[in-house]
Amino acid sequence: MLAVIRPSSWVYLWHFANTELNERYRGLHQWNFDEKNGDMTISDGRRDFSLKKALAGFRTVQAHGKRAFNSPVVVARIQKLATPPRNFPN
Repeated sequence: MLAVIRPSSWVYLWHFANTELNERYRGLHQWNFDEKNGDMTISDGRRDFSLKKALAGFRTVQAHGKRAFNSPVVVARIQKLATPPRNFPN
């Protein structure tokens, strides 16, 4: 998604939070999404990944927790910057 949008445009990710813990990371539920300090974290049950860290210097990331359908959700808003940093790999 980020590769095809124009610079300064936004991508939104909306996921139910922590549902994968209940499903034991099987089937369609192989990743766990959560919000920590304005960052979306993604876990496979063994490792945690920070969306802010993965996209540092190339895109801005803002995440927050909400409730929808009586369940917690995580919404991440990612903005593609106009130009990548010089040391960003192609």
